[in-house]
Amino acid sequence: ARLRGPEDGEPPWDGASGSSRPRMQRLDEAMADLVTGDDVAALLSDSDAGICMYPGRWRDDGFTFGSIVVETSVPPRMRVAVGPPDRTPYVDVPFGSTVSATTAT
Repeated sequence: ARLRGPEDGEPPWDGASGSSRPRMQRLDEAMADLVTGDDVAALLSDSDAGICMYPGRWRDDGFTFGSIVVETSVPPRMRVAVGPPDRTPYVDVPFGSTVSATTAT
């Protein structure tokens, strides 16, 4: 997938999204090696991989504030890093066995 930009007639990137192109390119390059959710979590938490943002990479005031890895297995597996994934471990978030909904009347 290619991100669209000003050359496509789209609005120019703002400061935060300007880093999206190199980060997406790095993710595209790594796709062939990503087999499991553990592989994805390892890539997203690697501060040298070029995906996780931290102050000083691309801009001084931006950073990756959290990350989620979801495996579409049965049952699904979801892991969340509640903080920068290069400094915050992923934790498993269990899926409930039932889903409840509230309806307004």
